[in-house]
Amino acid sequence: MMLGFINLIVFVLCLGGLLAVVWGTLIYRSLVGGRQGCVSAFLTLQEELEARYEMLPRLIETARGYMRHEKEALESVLSAVAVASTALQTMGEASDKTGRFDSILQAEESLSEGVMRFFAISEAYPELKADPRMRQLVQSFLGREAAVEECRAAFNEAVAKFNRSRSEFPAGYVARLMRIDEMVSFEKALGAEGED
Repeated sequence: MMLGFINLIVFVLCLGGLLAVVWGTLIYRSLVGGRQGCVSAFLTLQEELEARYEMLPRLIETARGYMRHEKEALESVLSAVAVASTALQTMGEASDKTGRFDSILQAEESLSEGVMRFFAISEAYPELKADPRMRQLVQSFLGREAAVEECRAAFNEAVAKFNRSRSEFPAGYVARLMRIDEMVSFEKALGAEGED
């Protein structure tokens, strides 16, 4: 009788341990899947940013013929594109593609300022605004900007969802045990935060 009771306790403990391992594994897989979703969203954002960086030099070169006296403004945009592209490429080569975004955010802020200055100055050139190639490039650029914003928002939403699920019980315990860190979102550059 006592042996049967001990066997029952051992069986219940083994079954409970097995269920805990299965449950922990499912939670871990969910966290890894959420992290992979964030990485995937970042890679999409990275592609959109790269496409925008490739588009800006064409825009500047088209405007260069009309804006001969604005060499400094044009060169500052091209320089900002190079800095932002390098920062993005450096971050993209990192093993954790969703690390800190300080350098890319600073580069993006500088680039945004340069682009806004370029568009403000270009308003003084009616021939430039009337150029069909320039109009087409501006429309393409604005479309690309919208796509970048969509991807940025999707990435930030994926990160927020991951961090929320990572902090809830019991996933928080599994995350700490397995050293799954919180992810950092790609916030807008400081100059654009008030536009939300």
